[in-house]
Amino acid sequence: MLKAGLGRAILFVVPAAVLTIPVQAQVFPTTANFNVTITIVDECILTTPIATLVFDTDAGVLTTPILGQTTITVQCTDGTDFKLELNEGTGVGATTTLRKMTGTGLNTATIDYELFQEPTLTDNWGVDLDGEALVEQGTGAAVGYIVYGRVPAQATPMADTYTDTITVTALY
Repeated sequence: MLKAGLGRAILFVVPAAVLTIPVQAQVFPTTANFNVTITIVDECILTTPIATLVFDTDAGVLTTPILGQTTITVQCTDGTDFKLELNEGTGVGATTTLRKMTGTGLNTATIDYELFQEPTLTDNWGVDLDGEALVEQGTGAAVGYIVYGRVPAQATPMADTYTDTITVTALY
């Protein structure tokens, strides 16, 4: 007869340790591109308002020339060729070489005056059609151009305030 033996079993219990193992998520990047663009076109802008050209406010008898000036500021894209024109004004009978300021109210008398591109008062400032426009090239920055005015000696009309309005045009 066989004897059954009791076997002894040893049971080892190992406490389970809580292990924290940092797991970094794997990143699988994906990329795309986009374009950025701007189209610059030729353009010129005039800064307004343009200051009034004021001749001597206390002028009496017009026996000697009276000078005055104002500045036209224009900004054109870099490299843009442009011309600045000054029209003849609103005085009756005015031209781009001899403009006319007119009295106020019922006074229709006029005072002649001239506009020039430079301080020597030799280059008349008129319109392109007559070859009298200022010719320049834009730099991208605002640039001031001085308008030199002269009231030549002439017969003096009655005391009053005489005015005119000139239209500036930038051709580009």
